[in-house]
Amino acid sequence: MIKMKLKKSPLKINREYIIKIIIEVFSVVFAVLLALWVNEWQQNKQNEILVEQANRNMQDEILVNKERIENTIPIYNSFLNELDSVILLYENSTSLERPTTTKLSLSLVTQIAWEAIKATDAINFMDFDLIITYSSLYSVQSIYMNQIESYIYDKTLNIESKNKEEALNKIKYQRSILSQIENTSEQLLDLYNKIIEYIEEE
Repeated sequence: MIKMKLKKSPLKINREYIIKIIIEVFSVVFAVLLALWVNEWQQNKQNEILVEQANRNMQDEILVNKERIENTIPIYNSFLNELDSVILLYENSTSLERPTTTKLSLSLVTQIAWEAIKATDAINFMDFDLIITYSSLYSVQSIYMNQIESYIYDKTLNIESKNKEEALNKIKYQRSILSQIENTSEQLLDLYNKIIEYIEEE
C-alpha cells in the first residue's frame, strides 16, 4: 500500500497559527489585567486600613483633648473671676503690692495624630470633608496653644512694676489673654463635639 502524504494548505496552517497566537495573546493580557486588578484591590485594602487607623487615632486624640478642655474651662472661669476681684481690690487699694492669686493650671492639647496623618499617605485617601473638618479643628488648637504660650511667656517675664498703674495694666493684660484662652477653649469643645457626632454618623 502506498501511503500518500496529504499536504495541508498554507491557508489552513496560517489560520490555526493565528488562532493559537490570538489565544496566547488573550491569555497573557488576561493574566496581566488580573494581576493588576489583584494588586489594585490589595492596595485599596491597605489604604482603607491606613485610613481606618488614622481615623481611630484622631478619634482617640480628640477624646483625650476634649476631656482636658472640659476639665479646664471651669478652672479658667474661676481664675478669671479671681482676677476680676484682684483688679477691683487693686484699683481701690493704695498699696503697690500685688494681691496674691491661686496658681493657674493650664491644659495643653496634643496634635500628634493630625501630624501623623499629614506625614503619611492616609490624607490622600480620606474623605475630603473630614480632612477640612480636622484641619479647621487643628487650626483652632494651634491658636489655643499660641495663646497658652503667650500667657506663660508673659508670666515668666513678670518684671517688677514701677507704679500701681503699670502693675494694674499687667494684671488686666494677663486677664485679657486668659479670657481669649477661655473663649478658644469653648470653641474647641464645640468643634470636638461636632466632629465626634460627624464620625459617629459615618
